[in-house]
Amino acid sequence: MLREHPDGVLLSVRVQPGSRKAGILGVHGTQLKVAVHAPPEKGKANDALLEVLAEVLGLRKKQIVLQQGATNQNKVVLLMGINLNAVETLLSQWI
Repeated sequence: MLREHPDGVLLSVRVQPGSRKAGILGVHGTQLKVAVHAPPEKGKANDALLEVLAEVLGLRKKQIVLQQGATNQNKVVLLMGINLNAVETLLSQWI
């Protein structure tokens, strides 16, 4: 789910778009499962995902970059300016 990267941490995510409630739902296999309100059209769900992750991890939205999966439920995001231990600690509150 988490891998170190020279610029921060890579996080594997499975997005559930169109949900009533936005937030972290737990772990789905080897991915963090995140629900978002936005529908999966025109990048709306991707933007909503970045907002949820920014809020949960205490990062600015520009510190989170979608690396893979722009048109897929399975995504990889780069969390910049944070280390692996910090991400694990922050996510442990949610999963």
